[in-house]
Amino acid sequence: MKLSKEELLKYFDAHVKYEIQMLQFTSKLPLLDGDDAQTLYCNMVFESFCIHLRNLLNFFYPPNSRKPSDVYAEYYFEKDNWWKENVVPISDSLEKARFRVNKEVGHLTTERIASMIPEKEWDRSQLMGEIVPIVTLFWKNADYIER
Repeated sequence: MKLSKEELLKYFDAHVKYEIQMLQFTSKLPLLDGDDAQTLYCNMVFESFCIHLRNLLNFFYPPNSRKPSDVYAEYYFEKDNWWKENVVPISDSLEKARFRVNKEVGHLTTERIASMIPEKEWDRSQLMGEIVPIVTLFWKNADYIER
């Protein structure tokens, strides 16, 4: 589905900016531990971070199963393939994070990690350090956004 320049501008302002902002905000909120209310808060913040990370990863690095109504970063460039030619390949840790969000947050599956073991930890700072340059590349070069 190819959107017009005006539709892309509106979509960016309404949706892509929101994903970027929510990812940024949730990366900075503290994860608390303790009583049930704190645990619930912690889980909500963390799951929000995960969902916004996955949404942006799918926007920047479309999955193989594209849907006609989905919108991707490459749509925001006048020159065909500009995005694919200039964005760095997705890192192993970002790809692993996308997989984990799909399995541990986005679906009920037997592949969820059930207990607090070291493999369940997420390094939000590292993930942000990897995705911020990708967001910046898009932000500085996309033709169909207003800065």
